[in-house]
Amino acid sequence: MILSDDPSFKNTMNYTISLENFQKVLIHLLNNKSSATQQFDYDIATLRYKIGEIYFKMEKYEQALDQFKKVVGIYLNVFPLTLSNLARNYDAITDTSILILQNYLFEHEYYFRFIPLRYSLLAATYRYMASIYFLEPKHIETALSIYKLATAIESIQQDY
Repeated sequence: MILSDDPSFKNTMNYTISLENFQKVLIHLLNNKSSATQQFDYDIATLRYKIGEIYFKMEKYEQALDQFKKVVGIYLNVFPLTLSNLARNYDAITDTSILILQNYLFEHEYYFRFIPLRYSLLAATYRYMASIYFLEPKHIETALSIYKLATAIESIQQDY
């Protein structure tokens, strides 16, 4: 069998090419940033999510987790500092903190219609993060907390 006919080789090549393309676009956006608009931030978050997704599929979990944390950071910068810190501290996420976040998102629904914040991308990012944390038994509680957070965000069903 020729190496180029091997399906896993083709997948690796496809992932590598996609990763390189997404990274080029990300670098281009970062180098040509004209303003700190939320649309720009959303574009960056989307690219980082796609890069993290590719790393995840390539089983490069540390790199994937790094990208996903950056995505979450971009999204949480839209929230008030206290709420942002609450959702960033993955080891301390409780049902109460999830309820606080969910209530905040519900109460500010009108505001979030005018910014390119996509709850579904944030929830998907959290799901990937939870999957990575599930790989290590010592991080099971953290994974469950993040999974609950993703579920709470998905329950809002607002994707503007």
